[in-house]
Amino acid sequence: MLTDNLKKTILIILIAFLSVSALSSLNNFNVYIRPTFAQETTMYIEPQTITDLEIGETFNITVLIKDFTDLYGYQVGIHWNASLLEATHVLIGKVYWPESIFAILAPTRNTNLYPGSVDNDNGQIYPPYAETLTGTGGVSGTPGVGYNLMKVTFRVKGYAPEGSYINLTKADPYGPISCWTQYPNVTELLTPVLLNATFSTVEPMAPSSPVANFTWTPTEPVPFQNITFDASSSLSGFDGSAVCPITEYRWDFDGDLVFDLNTSASTVKYSYNGSYSYPVTLEVYAPGSYPPEVPDTNRITKTVTVVPPPPAPISPTLIYVDPPYINATTVGETINVTIKIQDFIQLWSWQVGLKWDPEILNCTSVTFGPELEDGVFNVLAPGRYTLPYGGDIDNVEGKIIPAAESLTIPGEGVTAVAGVSYNLMKLTFEVLASGISDLHMYEVTTLYYPDATEGQTIIRDTYTIRLAEGDFVVQILTNSTGLYSDISGHTFAGPPQNLLTLNITARSYRLRQADSENGFANITIPKALMWVDILDEWAVLINGEQPLLRHFEENDTHYFLHFVYPHRTNGDPETAYPHIITIQSTYAIPELSQNLLLISMLIVTAIALLYARKLKGCGKRQCLHG
Repeated sequence: MLTDNLKKTILIILIAFLSVSALSSLNNFNVYIRPTFAQETTMYIEPQTITDLEIGETFNITVLIKDFTDLYGYQVGIHWNASLLEATHVLIGKVYWPESIFAILAPTRNTNLYPGSVDNDNGQIYPPYAETLTGTGGVSGTPGVGYNLMKVTFRVKGYAPEGSYINLTKADPYGPISCWTQYPNVTELLTPVLLNATFSTVEPMAPSSPVANFTWTPTEPVPFQNITFDASSSLSGFDGSAVCPITEYRWDFDGDLVFDLNTSASTVKYSYNGSYSYPVTLEVYAPGSYPPEVPDTNRITKTVTVVPPPPAPISPTLIYVDPPYINATTVGETINVTIKIQDFIQLWSWQVGLKWDPEILNCTSVTFGPELEDGVFNVLAPGRYTLPYGGDIDNVEGKIIPAAESLTIPGEGVTAVAGVSYNLMKLTFEVLASGISDLHMYEVTTLYYPDATEGQTIIRDTYTIRLAEGDFVVQILTNSTGLYSDISGHTFAGPPQNLLTLNITARSYRLRQADSENGFANITIPKALMWVDILDEWAVLINGEQPLLRHFEENDTHYFLHFVYPHRTNGDPETAYPHIITIQSTYAIPELSQNLLLISMLIVTAIALLYARKLKGCGKRQCLHG
């Protein structure tokens, strides 16, 4: 007889189990019910018809099976017209063919391969006892879906305008085509319905010589740059009965009529030391049984122009706030923030403003120019005198009016060391209330030597995605707009979309750039929020189109996505052109499921009740705990 306590314990566990099961149903779990009947099994060859094949051409056929239940093994052979075709390659089993049935339906199973011998004299492949699951239980097909059994590559040998056949063999001495099933037992045998293929060939070509051709990349190389010459577009010869492949590529890279390289590879690399136009000659050789009037070589000459190297590029200027946001916890606390600049060439002047949340922060001081010991001009040009134009602090709106600083010696800028950041301005804040305040730059301009007319306007925006799992800060750096308010529409969608969306609005009067010029955006995303297996798996679209340039990097904690796109301001100073940017990853963190919370609470409650019952029982029996 069960005790009352034991009965109550079993009842609690049963209720917890039923509750979890009920909650699980809210998550749309699918239940697969095994069919209780064997479907009609079909074996067939795909493609069903192969037409207009040329002599020497190769093609593939695949033997497929569909509409089966619990397949355990199969055996099938192929027969064809030996005077027209020869089999050159057979793939079978998941080890050699990842698209095979067992690699798809039973990827973790081990298989035994008995591939069947190829007999090109009689035009047949002996039926292989092709593949058997060594584990218990068969595999079931999805009705109407074909799965691959065997793949054969054929080469065309003869002329057959009326067409011919490729059959699945089923007559002795090779045995019938057969399929064994594991359900309900291995003695059940399926007799499949067979579908075969037909093919036809075209009239043989007249004998012809090979045809030389090549391309090269890059199309405008610079000195000492590796150029890839690709002759794979060259055509083979034909001797009237068989294709004569090219066996040798002969290259003259400098036009001196002497071959610099003879190789069997169709792709080679070469570089030049100077800027010049070079005649490049390729000769191809394809031996065959040609009549005397048909040559076995052919050549072509093209001109490759090596252009002077471009001038050293101006580094992208990065202006950013350190830290990007303030997580205020203690009222009255003092926090310092520094605006920094990095990767610039010949800086002449700068101008930048900063915004913050005035309900959380109060700016008490700003330091720049000679007063900032570790400022950019003190570090890079310590002997220079600078004229600071301090921006006024506005704690009502939460901003500092853009401040400017210029070197007083005309034509002499300062140059950054790549990757090193320098301080422009330091601000001190007093915490008014707890919370998180993003720090946004606005109206940022940098001017360069020689005439201070070239400038870059760069805006940096940060915003925080708040989920049950925590706060995730995404950072945006762009030259497409001069206003922080022109970066908007931040949204994030977790699984299954895994999508980050924002809008950068370009204004021509802010850009000071031609409509044809390009903008860029650098997006920094925490790996804990969105992530990919391979960097190139990031999908970035600008207004539904691919950007002109994409470059992705990563470190241990963040991804850095850089892409370039047309500004498209339409030349109208009052026109605001939106750039809807969508960034999609392979994975993203989901918000915590309410169902999961309910299940977790139920399990914890059940454990607590069981523990309480145990302690109560022990108290009556005066249990000793060691």
